[in-house]
Amino acid sequence: MGQGRSEGDGRALALAYGIKAERVEDPADLHRVLGRAMSARGPVLVDVVVQPLEEANAPVSKWVA
Repeated sequence: MGQGRSEGDGRALALAYGIKAERVEDPADLHRVLGRAMSARGPVLVDVVVQPLEEANAPVSKWVA
């Protein structure tokens, strides 16, 4: 569970090493992708793209970021 800014594609990296992987860019897909990952045999990397905290306009961003 990484934190911070990353422009990388964790899914592509995992696939390059032969690891099953999914990438979620749309929040509506998260439940479906997590369900597939949980029912898979063996490890699965789920790369979830999120909005940077600094851009979220959340009050917490002032004291965390």
